[in-house]
Amino acid sequence: MTEPDMQLPAGRTCSDCAHFARCAGLFQCKPTNTTCDWSPSRFMLDTRRQALIAETEQAMADKLTTLLDRWILNHRGPWDVSNNYHAAYTDACVDMLAVLRRGEWR
Repeated sequence: MTEPDMQLPAGRTCSDCAHFARCAGLFQCKPTNTTCDWSPSRFMLDTRRQALIAETEQAMADKLTTLLDRWILNHRGPWDVSNNYHAAYTDACVDMLAVLRRGEWR
């Protein structure tokens, strides 16, 4: 039975914890668990991992922004009117690029 003091913070899983590697080795805990095997919970947010995730997401967003910019620049033209597939794809790229630039992907 899970005690209330074993619950992780809302929206967090074991994989967000600084102790995850140790617990996974000791208890074979799953990264998707939302309760701690310790009572009271020893959950401590792994800030290094969170920073790495944020940095990686930003790098991916930057690369995607570059790719979308290239697609939009190279695929706008008079054929957009007659080729609905390419026009729709280009419009989707423009929309995705706007989301990336506003930072709404986080």
